[in-house]
Amino acid sequence: MPELENNVSNRTFEELFKPNIQFEIPFFQRGYAWEKKHWDQLFNDINEQIIPEIESFEKIDDAEHFFGPIVVLEKRNSDLSLRKFLVIDGQQRITTIYLILAIIRNKLEEKTHQSQKASEYCNILKHFIENEVDVKNNDDYHKLKVFSSKGDRLPTYLLIFKSNNPQSPFLTVDQQLYVPDKNNIDQFKKYLEKKLSKDFDDVPSL
Repeated sequence: MPELENNVSNRTFEELFKPNIQFEIPFFQRGYAWEKKHWDQLFNDINEQIIPEIESFEKIDDAEHFFGPIVVLEKRNSDLSLRKFLVIDGQQRITTIYLILAIIRNKLEEKTHQSQKASEYCNILKHFIENEVDVKNNDDYHKLKVFSSKGDRLPTYLLIFKSNNPQSPFLTVDQQLYVPDKNNIDQFKKYLEKKLSKDFDDVPSL
């Protein structure tokens, strides 16, 4: 049984997605459920609040924006090489930010042959997206930092690693739960790729 730590503090996404950490949305929680209205609101906030806040500071690290609470329980019986947490609240936010980082990384990878900066940013983002751990029990899902077991684990893996199906004892179940193109993760991928397409045309500016 996971132990509850009453520890409330602010964390940056850089701290949240540090090396060899994994956030699991339990099966009793709903899967990724955000839709266009939620995504539009998020990017409106980014354009109207976050970007102006960043531009008002000389150093980008001085800018802060509160995205909302994320409540987690650490799984004390987890592998020492991979700290695991159950997400009790904030699963939609943490999943969305994780997917944004992955989709931006994928778009940048398309431009690495044109821009050294794009390659550098890809390497930086990789550390926020992928766990560099030895795969145990033939379970490639250990490489993910955020996943839900309710039909979202497989599309998350395919988005991040852009490869064939993972080796995992959960693969058969995940294939039954995952409906390609109807899953909200697939829908968000299409939404954000369309939104980013014009922003990545001017590669030399990276």
